[in-house]
Amino acid sequence: MRILLNNFDSIIAESKNLSNAIPGIIRIGLVGNPFEVAVLPELIGRYHNQNPELEIELEHLNNNRLKQHLINRECNLIFDLEDDIKNIKGVEFNPLTTGKLVAVIPTSNPLSEKSSLTISDLHGQKVFLMNPSWCSPKQLQINYQVLEKGHTKKAVQVNVTQAADMMAKAQLGIEITNSCVCERKYENCQIVPFKSEEKLTYGVAKLKSYKSPLVNDFMKAITAEKFQRILAK
Repeated sequence: MRILLNNFDSIIAESKNLSNAIPGIIRIGLVGNPFEVAVLPELIGRYHNQNPELEIELEHLNNNRLKQHLINRECNLIFDLEDDIKNIKGVEFNPLTTGKLVAVIPTSNPLSEKSSLTISDLHGQKVFLMNPSWCSPKQLQINYQVLEKGHTKKAVQVNVTQAADMMAKAQLGIEITNSCVCERKYENCQIVPFKSEEKLTYGVAKLKSYKSPLVNDFMKAITAEKFQRILAK
């Protein structure tokens, strides 16, 4: 896997004078999902190389604390799912990619060959679900459906997004997640969508009242990159 940064340098060049004139700190909140782990180091590193006087700090938080840190201005901006922050007043959200609810299924499991899944397909399966404090509302809804229907052999709730991903990679069970934040391709797992029209949108958010030129400049660069084109196999 390699990371493409098409047009990113030109976007940075437009903002370099602004960043040089106003040195400061940008504090970014994130949950550390597989998508962020794959993409953000390169994006942030390239941005910082063009703006070396700028300090960038990362905060690794669960979904609940992520939102609270944004409201309290402890983070200048956060990466999150739109349905997780849509009820917070005064938030500007810029979408980066869209997806749907999916299962990451080990290739040793026959379900990995299906083109789509229903909740009943999980009968007798071991599944890994995110703890409610690490879920967006739409993700939490499908988790409740899995738990309430009782089809699974065992449902394990984990507190870190990477943990569920690693368990699926280890062929220990099925991870319930969404295609916005999981890896784009697995060596020994298949990504199988649920039969649902529900769409999820992942992006970057800040408070509308926060007028920092540095934060606005960073959001412009990240948004213009359009995450859909970042990962190339």
